[in-house]
Amino acid sequence: MTKKGILIILLFSSTSYADQWLIDGRIKQDFAYDDNVRMSESPKGSVEYKLTPMLNLSHKTDTSLIYIDTSYGIQRYLAMSELDRAIQRHNMEANYSTEKSHWSIAANMNIAPSRNTAVEDSGNFDSNAQKTIFSITPSVSYHLTELDVLKLNTHYSQTTYSTTDFSNNLSYLVGLDWQRQWTERYSSSVSLSHSSFQSSNTSLSTKLKSQTYNINLSSTYFLSEQWKLFAVVGGRITFSENSLAGNGIKSQSKGFLINSGISYKGESSSSQLGFKRSLMPSSQGQLQEQNKLSLNLSYHFTEHLSSSLTASYQLTNRSATNGEKNSRENIILQPAINWHFLQDWTMNGSYRYRSQKSTGTQNKEVSSNLFMLTISYNWDELSLSR
Repeated sequence: MTKKGILIILLFSSTSYADQWLIDGRIKQDFAYDDNVRMSESPKGSVEYKLTPMLNLSHKTDTSLIYIDTSYGIQRYLAMSELDRAIQRHNMEANYSTEKSHWSIAANMNIAPSRNTAVEDSGNFDSNAQKTIFSITPSVSYHLTELDVLKLNTHYSQTTYSTTDFSNNLSYLVGLDWQRQWTERYSSSVSLSHSSFQSSNTSLSTKLKSQTYNINLSSTYFLSEQWKLFAVVGGRITFSENSLAGNGIKSQSKGFLINSGISYKGESSSSQLGFKRSLMPSSQGQLQEQNKLSLNLSYHFTEHLSSSLTASYQLTNRSATNGEKNSRENIILQPAINWHFLQDWTMNGSYRYRSQKSTGTQNKEVSSNLFMLTISYNWDELSLSR
């Protein structure tokens, strides 16, 4: 059965008992100019146009919630037609709650150019590959007491590429969490998880298999109604087997994981400063450790006019098949202003500076500047009767 078939079955099985749906939508258009689309040492710019129609459906009762959103758009480059692509996103989530338990399942399929997620993934903006991700995430939680919750969560993901530039991969995770609400302001949890990652590239005759075991401790504390502190700290041990042309190399590594930050949410402004260290699969068929420092700011001047600033620094470390260490530094700075000029219309103007510095086999330093105008139209919510 195909991934699309699985997703359709999940959608229809989840809607069989729905008696009323709410439907709304959005059309988003991006007009932009990027002076270095491929993040190359020989920059070439292009005007870009992106059209993304989106449709959302939802149904809610006292015990259940079903939510579906889907979009199918286009991404066009005036000076680089070879980069033109279609973009798809299809998501479904279904939840069911009883007095003590909560059940949920989510399915997702994304189809987009690989360069759109190159910062988080490969660092390769030059490829014409189309990236397809299919994932499914079931989970169940149970209230042991009024203060204690036990949660079992699983996740399966498969990523494929339209070219041999990258390695296809699949991963799964099984985790068990114990969460406790100690006071109105303070909560914590302990989690154990096991994840598996497999990748292969037939053209390069490479394969990677890894098993990772994690233990994490997390805490959330509200300093006040506006300020919140959160932290997740833990450790991991990873067992890997990397094969090149039939020769297997086994290795073991240990690491320290963290996801922490502080956030503020007021009447007219909000902000968040965070740091995260994680172990991420790479489209080059390897595991890579990422350290990311991020800052998000927003301010509402009026009911219809607001601004935002996003900034991040990311350091990615990975090991090549020949044992050489490779690292990549990414910096992003993006201020924006948002104007809700009519009831259903929004206009957004933004500038994005992006830089990347690579060492090892890809030793180079590049940057780009992007200027973008986004116009969005939101359809009013409609009710579909029984």
